[in-house]
Amino acid sequence: MWSYTNSKKITHEHGHSIELNAGTWYSPKDLHPTIEPGTKALDAARLIREGLEFAECFPYAQQPSTVKPASLKSNPLKTSTQKAPRVSNRPILSFKSH
Repeated sequence: MWSYTNSKKITHEHGHSIELNAGTWYSPKDLHPTIEPGTKALDAARLIREGLEFAECFPYAQQPSTVKPASLKSNPLKTSTQKAPRVSNRPILSFKSH
């Protein structure tokens, strides 16, 4: 589950965090992810992707205290009169392991 620490930082229940250094959560320009030691690269990429999805779907001003990743797939804030969210043009994250 993700939650906001403040408007520029989100934290996962297991200690991972993502800090927004520039841009917005909808269109980040500079991020500083902190992933707990021992986390596999694929899990780190998934966590970052889920964190960004949380922050994009639940802006800080309207955010619930915490949201489980599974609930991100169906946005509880969406009503039938809202437009579907835009397709993000964020770069795809990839990690190489050596």
